[in-house]
Amino acid sequence: MKLQRHSNGQHITLGPRIGDGGEGVVFDVLGTDCVAKIYHKPTREMALKLVAMVADPPTDPTESLGHVSIAWPGDLLWQNRQAVGFLMPRVRDMLPLHTVWTPKNRRDRVPLFNYLYLHRTARNLAAAFASLHASGHVVGDVNESNILVNSRALVSLVDTDSFQIYDRSRQATYRCPVGKPEFTPPELQGQSLREVTRTPAQDCFGLAVAIFQLLMEGTHPFAGVFRGEGDPPSIAERIAAGHFLYSRRQRVPYEPTPIAPDFASIAPRLQRLFVRCFDAPQPDARPDAQTWIHALDDAENHLVTCDRNTQHRYDDSLDRCPWCVRTQKLGGRDPFPQKIADAQRWKDKPKPKRRARVVASSPAARTIAFARPVRSPRTTTAPTPPATTGRIAPQPYTPPIALWTDLWRYRFDMLAGVAIVVAVFAAVYGIQYAERRAELSRSPAIAIPNIAPTPVADTAREASATDEPILALTDRYYGHTAPVTAIAVAPTDGRFASSSDNGIVRVWNGTSDDRLYDEPIGTSPATVKALSFSTDGRRLVGATDRELVDWETERLKQTNKRSLAAGLQAIVTDAQGMLAFGQAPSLGATVWQLDPSIAVYRAIDTATVRQASFSADGRRLATLGEAIAIWDLETGDTLATLDLEPDAPIAIALSPDGRYLAVSQPAKSDTIELWSVERNQIVQSVLARDITTMTFSPDGSALFGGDRLGAISRWRLEL
Repeated sequence: MKLQRHSNGQHITLGPRIGDGGEGVVFDVLGTDCVAKIYHKPTREMALKLVAMVADPPTDPTESLGHVSIAWPGDLLWQNRQAVGFLMPRVRDMLPLHTVWTPKNRRDRVPLFNYLYLHRTARNLAAAFASLHASGHVVGDVNESNILVNSRALVSLVDTDSFQIYDRSRQATYRCPVGKPEFTPPELQGQSLREVTRTPAQDCFGLAVAIFQLLMEGTHPFAGVFRGEGDPPSIAERIAAGHFLYSRRQRVPYEPTPIAPDFASIAPRLQRLFVRCFDAPQPDARPDAQTWIHALDDAENHLVTCDRNTQHRYDDSLDRCPWCVRTQKLGGRDPFPQKIADAQRWKDKPKPKRRARVVASSPAARTIAFARPVRSPRTTTAPTPPATTGRIAPQPYTPPIALWTDLWRYRFDMLAGVAIVVAVFAAVYGIQYAERRAELSRSPAIAIPNIAPTPVADTAREASATDEPILALTDRYYGHTAPVTAIAVAPTDGRFASSSDNGIVRVWNGTSDDRLYDEPIGTSPATVKALSFSTDGRRLVGATDRELVDWETERLKQTNKRSLAAGLQAIVTDAQGMLAFGQAPSLGATVWQLDPSIAVYRAIDTATVRQASFSADGRRLATLGEAIAIWDLETGDTLATLDLEPDAPIAIALSPDGRYLAVSQPAKSDTIELWSVERNQIVQSVLARDITTMTFSPDGSALFGGDRLGAISRWRLEL
C-alpha cells in the first residue's frame, strides 16, 4: 500500500499492524516514531475534520517532558487522490486508565502507584482536558478506554479523531456521534448524540466520573446497593435521575457497596467538587477542568504518609489512616501493599555488573562465564584446573570428621569473619534504607508545567528589631478559569470580590469553608480592570474600558451601568466618596470623582500607566509606567520614585496608609517585593508566580494577589 503525506508529498512504508478498531486499522510506520490510522471507509467529512485538526492542534501540556498527552493527528495520508488516514505520535509503555484504579491490576502492573500517584494521574488528566477546552474542542466520548496512563502518572488521550472538533476557519463543528452511558451527563442520556453539539461542561461530567473512580478504587459515583422495589436501575438510568450516591440535595434509594472505600477518605475540598458536579441540576454549575487542577494540586499538598505503611497516603484532615482501616475491612488485602512496592523498587534498582573471565584454554573455544566465589573445605589436595568446556571443576570431597576438626581449629578466625560480615551488612542495609526513604519521598512525574499552578512557597521571616512588616501565605482560592484582573476587599465582613479576563465577577466569603463555591454575581461584555466596595460593603463597582458597572452584593444582581470617557485602572472608596484613576484621550492620566457624578478631580503629570493603586484614604496614588511613582493627590506632587527595573513589574498595590508598596517581579524569580516608600528599599520578598493584580485589605491586615491561572492567594500582613 503506497501512502503519501499531505505536508511534503513523501511516501511512507507501513510496518506491522498494531491494532484494529471499528473505523480503521493502526499500523506502525517504518523509520519514524509515528503510527498511521487507515480508515476502512474514508469519507469527505472525515477528511475535512482531519484537516481542521491538523491546522489547529491544542497545546500539549507535557511536551516539555517529552511525553504525548494528546495523541493528535499530525499529517494526512493520501492514496489515489483521496484522504485515507492520518499520522499521529506513538505513545509507549501505557496502560488503560482502569488498570490503576483497580487494586489487583494496580498491584500487578504498577505496584509503586499509591494515593499520591492517583491524585497526580487525576490532575494530569484534568490538565489534558483543560488544554482541549481552551482550543475550543471537546472530547465527547469520555471513557476509560481512550485514556492511557504510565508508571509516572502521565496520561495520554487517544482516539482523538473521534473528538468533537471546532473548525475555526470554516466556523463548523464536527460532532462526536458516540458516548459511553457511564460517563454521559444526565441531560444527554437517551439522546441521539449525532444531533448534539456538546459543551465543555458536559465533558467535565465524564472527567469528574473518571477522577471519582481514580480516588475511590474504581467505584462509580452512581453505583450502589439498590434498596428500592423492583429490579435495580442501570447506571444510565441512575445518572438520568440524578441519583448521586452521596447526594446532599435528595434522598436516593441506594447505599454504598460493602467493599467501597469511605467517601470521607477523599479530601473535603474534593468531596464538595464531586457534590457540586453530580448533585447540581444545571450543567454550568459543574467544576471545569481548570478548577479540578487547582483542587487536586491543593489536595495533593495536604497528603500525609502513614506511620505503619509508607505506601499509604491520606488527607491530613483525617485522624487515622483510612487505608489501614480498609485493609482490615478487606481481610488483610492491602490496596497499597508496601512489601510489593519495596520488591519492585529493589527489582528496578540497577545491579552492579559482574566481571567475566575466560575459562577456555584456546582462543577458538573461549566461553564467557560469570566468576562466582566457590567455597570449599580446607584440603591438601591440589584443585583440578578448569576444563576446556568452560565448566568449573568440582572440588574433592572432605570427610565429616576432618571438616569439624578444621572448623574448631579456625573458630576464632570464623568469629572475626562473622563480625566483619555483620558490619558490612549493617552498612549496606543502612545505605539501602536511606535510598528507599529518599525514593519514597519522591513524587511522580509532574505534568502540565505551563497550565497547572505551582504551589506557592512562603519565605516570611521573623520580625526584626526595627518592626518591619511580615508577609505570610495563609490561603488559596480557586474559581476563575482565566487571569485575574482585579480584586477588592469589603471593609466590614471579610468578603472580597474578584474579576477575570473572561468577564466573570465573583464575590467570595473569605471566612467560610464554602468559599470555593460562591457563584459569580455577574458577567461583563468587557474585562473588568478595577473593583471597589462601598463603605458599607453593600455595593460593588467595576470599571471596564468604557463603562462603570454597579452590583448590589446581597442580592447578587446588577443595578446600574454608566458610560465613561476613559479607561479606569484603579478605584477607591473613602468617607468622601469614590475616586478612580484612568487615562482619557484628551486629558491623559486623570483622577476622577465618581460620586455623586463623574467629574475630573486632578490631572496627573505622567506618561502611559499600566497599573495604578490608591491608598485607603484616597490621598496617595501609586502608578506603574516607565517607573513606579507615588503621588500626593492633594497637591499633585511626586512623593517618591522607586528604583526598579522599568520592564520587570507587572502589578502593584499601595498599602492603606501609603507607607508600603507591594510589587510583583516576574523577572526576579517570580516574587512579590514589599517596598518601604520612605526608605526606597525592599523590606521583604516572597515567592509568588505569575501575579497579575494585587490589593491590600482596607485595614492593612492582608495582601491579596491574583495570578494568570485564575487562582487568588492571601498573605497575612503584620505591620
